[in-house]
Amino acid sequence: MGSARVSKGKKPRSTAATAPPPAHYSPETQELRALLRRVPDGFQATLNALAARPVDSRERSLIELAKGMGKEILPLFRAAGLGKSQELALSALKVLPVFGTRAAGELLHEVYEKITDPERRQKVRESALAFQAKGIQITIGTDTTPASPSDLARLTLRETSISAPDGVGSRSIAARFQDHYGVWHAILVMWNDRAGVKDGFMRPFSRREWEERVANMAQRGLRHAVCPPDYARWSIEQARALNEITRFPVGQSLKDWDRLMGPPPAGYVLPVVPVVDDEDLEEDSPAVHPAELLFLEELVSWGFEVADVAPHVRPWLREMMRLRADVDGAAQEGGPEMRQFLAPAVNQLLDETQLNLFRGRLEDLARFYHFRGEAGPASAAQRVVNLISGGTPAGEIDFFAILMERTLYQAAELMRRGSDLEELRYRPLRRYQY
Repeated sequence: MGSARVSKGKKPRSTAATAPPPAHYSPETQELRALLRRVPDGFQATLNALAARPVDSRERSLIELAKGMGKEILPLFRAAGLGKSQELALSALKVLPVFGTRAAGELLHEVYEKITDPERRQKVRESALAFQAKGIQITIGTDTTPASPSDLARLTLRETSISAPDGVGSRSIAARFQDHYGVWHAILVMWNDRAGVKDGFMRPFSRREWEERVANMAQRGLRHAVCPPDYARWSIEQARALNEITRFPVGQSLKDWDRLMGPPPAGYVLPVVPVVDDEDLEEDSPAVHPAELLFLEELVSWGFEVADVAPHVRPWLREMMRLRADVDGAAQEGGPEMRQFLAPAVNQLLDETQLNLFRGRLEDLARFYHFRGEAGPASAAQRVVNLISGGTPAGEIDFFAILMERTLYQAAELMRRGSDLEELRYRPLRRYQY
């Protein structure tokens, strides 16, 4: 069997002490970087684009990526070296010494152990000499006996996180790993409480790219909360159980999750969200009344189906006109009198199935804020859960009355525009809906 070894000697001072120079990318390489960021297929699309380019253009871009992105781009070189395209593999193996790092040398070692193609193995030997010239000793065997496939790069779980439920009950769960080269990877799973797991994938996800993603999502009101790994595992199991009921196909969406994360431990106990009295809250987490929850950024998309509230729009508008004309000023639009008027409609909309959906969303919302250390919103969400669990009719819960008013305003405006409200209904058993 051929052997390959990376010397464990001291790393050259120049590669450890100096930071990568500022990146200067050609337009062709900038296109590849933009393609690489595309989720979820950007990684494979970038490989395909590189394979389709002339060799000079391809290798120029690979060099620019290696110099500009450093170890973050190593997974692309690994996939290229082991991939189907012979020309791309040879280019990637040829450019690897440009990194000048031990991690790149170990990757060359790993690729050598997995390939049997003589041309690729020869290219590995040539690159090993280039690494040695940079002070990184790599010993490559000279025979061509096929090597047994080695295990995948070792991955260490670094973080798990969740999103808050959105307006239609969809959530995302992420697990972030670091391999033994120091490169970051992420598994992302999307699920909905009326369908189950809808999509999932794994790909290299550099720390810088992850931070950009988190920032972009936060700007859209889609923050994440770091959570215990077992809670993430439990959430996936709840979603998978829904797929069994809805028959929505999981396909390969959980392949990487099952391989690297697995199920929660037997007897796993969910974290308890404490309801903290307002006077006991810290200054950085002010009190939130349950009725104020809907004005937080995570809940701006929450509402009922506009098609379901359509029959209540005209009675609601008439009641609003009456309240506005009330000369004694005792009744106010949006006040207790309006909420009392809407209570029967809320109770009608929230049958047992719908109420259980909202209870589950509010439970997950309370845990989301709990994991973020935001005790005010967490307590407010848990108070609504406790009201539902205690048997309080939905029409008597301020949270649902305000949610009803919000949806009525939306439905009235859409009806004024002539929109087809039924066409706007969310259909959970579609994989994607825009």
